[in-house]
Amino acid sequence: MRGGPAAVDPETALAVTHVTDMRSQTQLIAGRYALRSLIGRGGSAAVWHADDRELRRAVAVKHIVLGAAGSTRSRMRAMREAQAAARLHTPGVVRLYDVHEDGDDVYLIMELIRAPSLLRMVRRHGPLDVDHAAAIGRSILTTLVAVHDAGIVHRDVKPSNVLVAETGVYLTDFGIALLGDDPTLTAAGSVLGTPAYMAPEQARGARVGPSADLYGLGATLYFALEGCAPFAESGSLATAQAVRDQPHRPGRSLGRLEPIVEALLVKDPAARPDAAVAAAALDVAAGPLVIDPPPCPPQAEPEDDPSSLPPPPSHADEDRRQLRRTLLWAGALLLLLAAALALLFVAIRDHPEVPATAATLAPAWLWVVRRDGPHGLM
Repeated sequence: MRGGPAAVDPETALAVTHVTDMRSQTQLIAGRYALRSLIGRGGSAAVWHADDRELRRAVAVKHIVLGAAGSTRSRMRAMREAQAAARLHTPGVVRLYDVHEDGDDVYLIMELIRAPSLLRMVRRHGPLDVDHAAAIGRSILTTLVAVHDAGIVHRDVKPSNVLVAETGVYLTDFGIALLGDDPTLTAAGSVLGTPAYMAPEQARGARVGPSADLYGLGATLYFALEGCAPFAESGSLATAQAVRDQPHRPGRSLGRLEPIVEALLVKDPAARPDAAVAAAALDVAAGPLVIDPPPCPPQAEPEDDPSSLPPPPSHADEDRRQLRRTLLWAGALLLLLAAALALLFVAIRDHPEVPATAATLAPAWLWVVRRDGPHGLM
């Protein structure tokens, strides 16, 4: 089955680290998953590179520490991620292999995707070009369609939850996903999500639907092209307020994607394009796939160039050429006949005792004449 992520959000309280914990590295989870190295840590979760000793494969282990405070909600969030996994069967979501609980700890065993997040890619290499961003956006959108068809709203679409691998683009972290009509994860008056990328209705604490994920896609595309979020205030509360009430900062590098990004970032969820319209817009904006053209064919010789050929001859010209050819053949045959007669004359003069005629001396292969002119030599 497919589900939760093998990535941790570095935008949360704790930055990604690479600490060494020998006890954890040698620890076996569920008696089979040996932790090797820490991939990342954020909030109450850490993701480890591990070995599945039974199936002899590399996996990712997401360790969620429940703790005493808020343990019920933390467990609910972890299990919600696993439940989302059970519903999703699409290439754009990381596969979930197993779930293990041990006291106040929950472990999600997942497919290991060796790829950077979109967040890290842009921070390391700079904003993407329009074609690359459109292709990534199209892949995310394809995954979101499958997610929504399964009755799930992700609610946290953002650059750090998008992995860009050679095998494809993956949407990760379904920890705050809304499953169907179940509202139990969100307490009254609370707001879940990342303020810089959450939809305005989500920032208000209102009920959200698939349109909120499309807003997140628009904000993610904005980041991919501009190198920053549409809103970046000094704190989470100020950012959430700006998302609700203020226009986002104008984009300078959106290029051909500007119309669709602006449409996805409108405040009113009913005014945003649906997935089908967004997909068509991304396809058009990305343009056709560019393939290296084949080598140019060799230039045609002038006589092969139709533009340099003379116009087709008229009937009068053709008749004149036919008459000229006939006269030339006739002249040549007359010369041959004269030569044959001269040979005959010499032969009779030198050998008067041998009766001869032109028919016996003229070779049979000399020529053949038809009524319409000479046919050729035989």
